[in-house]
Amino acid sequence: MPWLTLLRLIGAVTGFTLCAALLIALRTLAPYTGSGPEVAAAVLGITLAAFAWGLSHQTSGPRRRTLLRRLLVALLLLAPGLSMMLVEALFFFMRGFGAVQPLQMAAAYAALLLAPAYWALGSVTRLLTSYRGIQLAPAIAFGAALSAPLLLLVIMPYAGLNFGVVGIAIALTLTLTLLSRTHSVRTLALPVLMLLLCIGINSSALFRSFGIVEQNAHNIIRVVSQGADAKLMRVNNAPAAYLNEKSGERLKQTELAERTLLPASSLQPRQVLVIGAGGFTFGLNDTSNRFTYVDADPGIKKAAEEYFLGRKLGDNKTFVPEPARSFLKQAGKAAYDVIYVDVANGRPWLPEDLSSQEFFDELRQALKPDGVIGLSVVFNPVFNDDYSLSVNETFRSVFPASLNLPVTEIQSWEQRDDYYTSAIYIGYNRPLSERGVIYTDDRSPLLWHKNPSVSY
Repeated sequence: MPWLTLLRLIGAVTGFTLCAALLIALRTLAPYTGSGPEVAAAVLGITLAAFAWGLSHQTSGPRRRTLLRRLLVALLLLAPGLSMMLVEALFFFMRGFGAVQPLQMAAAYAALLLAPAYWALGSVTRLLTSYRGIQLAPAIAFGAALSAPLLLLVIMPYAGLNFGVVGIAIALTLTLTLLSRTHSVRTLALPVLMLLLCIGINSSALFRSFGIVEQNAHNIIRVVSQGADAKLMRVNNAPAAYLNEKSGERLKQTELAERTLLPASSLQPRQVLVIGAGGFTFGLNDTSNRFTYVDADPGIKKAAEEYFLGRKLGDNKTFVPEPARSFLKQAGKAAYDVIYVDVANGRPWLPEDLSSQEFFDELRQALKPDGVIGLSVVFNPVFNDDYSLSVNETFRSVFPASLNLPVTEIQSWEQRDDYYTSAIYIGYNRPLSERGVIYTDDRSPLLWHKNPSVSY
């Protein structure tokens, strides 16, 4: 291959790897650290700082040999560092050494595995862009621009996250092979062995043996047996649904929400909107009401039907693969009798766009005048942290007629920082102008508020 063509190929592969590896790393971290902006900021800050250091690093010696070494460093670190099974083992060991804060673990991961690789890629970029009379920056930009649509729109939805990792390893190994003049066993043995290892630990068969049935740009879904008759579905490492086929038992918050929100009997079907499909267990055996499940992950329905439920959804259930806010913008006003929001990930956290006052107001507009909403949360039941206080205030600012139902009994005097429980916020769609009167010593119309049908 002509030297100029080879340099352009190296540039395209470098640009592709720079962006694709970051996208895969953030997706792979989500089950262990969450996908909040603080995690993304830590990973991006560390890797880009390492890349900038590589850009400023002066190199000596033959350029071909230096390119070989730097690309080999990137392969040896990124192939295992982006592989889900090895990342899971790394986080298991980090927890064993006392690391529990998601931000700390994400920063440690980025510093150990991503930073040295991005330093090497920065050095490669400097070498490529320092050639006199040769414009290689467009090749790097082309590779970078190609990475996101190829990875997010083609590889992840139709092949899986693991194939994205293998694709990076193949591209780097092929580049190293073309760059090597001798193609000797000594030169290529390590890259080829690393490629084979990467293919092995990212094989679909290995993933299935660990219960991973779907991994795409949105979620990593795992279904594991819980005895002979029960299954647990985990989405991004958090329990999303549980079902015992024999007893009908489900997650406690799902059972509580269904008992509270769905009418025991009704002459006409109710329109029910479920945001966050999970395992489709909310209303699973309800054949009278009309359910619309909305989830950003288009693959969650197939994963639930094939590997978790073992059957198709009923005719009264519809799945819409669309982000919740986008769906609500198009939903009709006052269209639903019941809305259930189940987007908590098992931690005291809600997605930023699904926890705002504006989001709750969009939900209120989608409710019928006498409608009811349920919000599943994990919170501190004694309101001993800012998050729990803020979620409470935000929800009640839109649904002042509301109550909070903890799934389990609470201890009112518990002051531990890690004291959290699941709960369901129930809100009734009453006009915001119809707020209750505050009783005071000098103004208390309590007498006129007594219910005449109740014996006092």
